[in-house]
Amino acid sequence: MTIENVENIPRPELIEALHRLEESNARYADLYNFAPVGYCTLDRAGSIQEINLTGAALLETPKDQLIGRSFISFVADKDAQSFSAHMIRCVDVDARVISDLTVPLKDGVLRTVRIITDPVPNDSGPTVAYRTALIDITEERRFEDELLLLSNLGAALASEIDHVKALDAAAHTLVPALADLLKIDLMDDDGRMERILVLFADPAKQNAFAGPLKQFSPRPGWRTLQATVIQSGQPIMLVDVPNGLREQIAHDEKHANLIRAAGLRSMMVLPLAVRNSTFGALTFAMAESGRRYSTSSFRLAGTIAGRISAAVDSARLSESRQKAIHARDAILAVVSHDLRNSLNVIQLKAHLMLEHPDTQVRADAVFLQRRATEMVRLIQDLLDISSIEAGQLRLEKSRQPVVPIVKKAVETFEDQAQRKSLKFESEFGLGEDVLVDCDSERIQQVLGNLIGNAIKFTESGGSISLRVEQQNGNVYFSVRDTGSGIPSADLSHVFERFWRVGKTALKGTGTGLGLSIAKGVVDNHGGRIWAESKVGEGSTFFFTLPVAKSDRRLRPAG
Repeated sequence: MTIENVENIPRPELIEALHRLEESNARYADLYNFAPVGYCTLDRAGSIQEINLTGAALLETPKDQLIGRSFISFVADKDAQSFSAHMIRCVDVDARVISDLTVPLKDGVLRTVRIITDPVPNDSGPTVAYRTALIDITEERRFEDELLLLSNLGAALASEIDHVKALDAAAHTLVPALADLLKIDLMDDDGRMERILVLFADPAKQNAFAGPLKQFSPRPGWRTLQATVIQSGQPIMLVDVPNGLREQIAHDEKHANLIRAAGLRSMMVLPLAVRNSTFGALTFAMAESGRRYSTSSFRLAGTIAGRISAAVDSARLSESRQKAIHARDAILAVVSHDLRNSLNVIQLKAHLMLEHPDTQVRADAVFLQRRATEMVRLIQDLLDISSIEAGQLRLEKSRQPVVPIVKKAVETFEDQAQRKSLKFESEFGLGEDVLVDCDSERIQQVLGNLIGNAIKFTESGGSISLRVEQQNGNVYFSVRDTGSGIPSADLSHVFERFWRVGKTALKGTGTGLGLSIAKGVVDNHGGRIWAESKVGEGSTFFFTLPVAKSDRRLRPAG
């Protein structure tokens, strides 16, 4: 619109047009000033030429005090160089540039701001203005940092079996990310609290104060924050620790001097507890960094305390279990040795009694031999299951043809099946040259357990069939019987230690370890074992072994 055109417009229409223009400008100003994102315009040197109210609020400075001021003055020292590089790139590439910067606030809190800068088009010469969006991504970055911290914490806690070493690794993950000082108090086996860890971010403070602070592990009746938290089971957060409060939270003057010398400014103390039982305390403290704890950091600390509590509890249970297993194994080794010696004497005496002319004496000798053999098998079963649980099952593997191993197992039980009037059949669906890499005696032990159980739980006149075949790189073994079968509710438990099938198993003898040992042997051979059954129709037990290549000399099964 030219001046001539404006002069030709009637005055009422001109006034109305000006009002509409003013309203439009006002709406634009409101949209600009109160936009959800901060906006400012920077010159080539990074000074603020204009800024909206949202941007001014983000920088916690009145708008009129920002014009002409360099934006770098609001950036944390560690990011000053990043901002300078940001502006250099803006000038050099004359295109959009994005950077994330840290902005310290007046209360000491750090705000993360993403700045997105675009050049303002200028047809008359080089670009001299840069429109910049300021986006507060503090919460987004905090959430990312918390996820990373928790991930690193989980890895640290899982890195060591010993819970004290695991806690040390976890502490180095948390310091200095969430604390300038971390303390961990745990209850020992005698019920006394022990300060197992004091870690400062500052090496000088670590050397000077870590040892003395360990002496102040919480005790009943103490007024320290840790003692209070352990007694109440409730966490405590002190956003600020003023001088006067140090004496109140210290046990004595020496303790207060240590807190004062360490420069503690903000603290969180959280209980370490499982199953509503508190067994320690986790202390976070800020000092030389000047940081303060907030509601969000208190919430994160609660999550960390929960994970550390679970890790310590799990590690202690595992350590207790290992101690119990070692004690059991030691006792078992001694007892089995002494029992074997006594059984050897009994078996020798029974062997001599078999030559006695008296019929009853010879019958007693047979009875003694049978019972002694059962006791030897019981001892061996206990030793085997102990070795399997400890991951120390001894195997002497070599490449063996499958058929001779199976035939030997069949021959061992043919007479027993015949005495019980059972039909015992075996079927081979593979050639004599099929090999498996195995301990042949252990595989015969597995077959013996399965065939022996089948005979035990099959009534006279029934049948048992053993089949071996090759499929998909594996040898499949199956032992099927026409016994009473296993209820579906029990089927998933058949390979557990000391498991028995209800009242049916009471008709026979045994340790209840045979199937558990069979599973351990098969697992250690890289195979798998399972069962199928239907009550009233019988059961079938399967196991597999990987096929081996026939490129080595064969050693006869024995």
